[in-house]
Amino acid sequence: MITHRYYITTIIAILLFLSLGILIGGTLGQQWINEKQQSLISHFENKTDELVKTNKTLEKENEELVLSYQQLKDDYQILFGKSIATILDGKQILWLNHNEENEFESLKGTIKNAGAILFEADLEKDNQYLNYDYDAILLVIKSKEDFQLGNEIALSKVPVILVHSEDKGKIEKLDNDNDIYVQNINEEALNDHYQFIHFLNKLLEEQKHE
Repeated sequence: MITHRYYITTIIAILLFLSLGILIGGTLGQQWINEKQQSLISHFENKTDELVKTNKTLEKENEELVLSYQQLKDDYQILFGKSIATILDGKQILWLNHNEENEFESLKGTIKNAGAILFEADLEKDNQYLNYDYDAILLVIKSKEDFQLGNEIALSKVPVILVHSEDKGKIEKLDNDNDIYVQNINEEALNDHYQFIHFLNKLLEEQKHE
């Protein structure tokens, strides 16, 4: 009996110690986990604050870059306008539309800013467009298949320039007997506008001295 009591007491003591160990271990473990969680939370909060500050700095720098870029564009536009002013002063240009879309509106503005008097007519609707004297005729074509239209509207000693945007390229002369040219223009490129205005001016000056 003493032996059994001893075993029972030993087992109870072991169970008590185990329970106490689990209790203490669980409490300490939970405290350790809480400390680690709090440390991780603080770490990520600090990182978030840093990222927010960095993002605000980048946004501010981006806004400054956008403003600087816009200022450069505005300055370039002003310089471009001054560089072509009066180049085509008083020249009478006929703009023939052969396209339903309102294409090359920017180029029209450039021609007017260069001092030219721009007349507009529809190739298919207005039959009276050739009854006046012009210094040059600009015909907006849909594709290279419309090149032959240049010969149909060519006037004596009046240059005809076919304008389209299919490809990028320089001005090419299509007909050696008549002054018929083709010009591929990127509507968004002011450099193309600049080259075209100077080409047109040179062409008209040559015509004047023939």
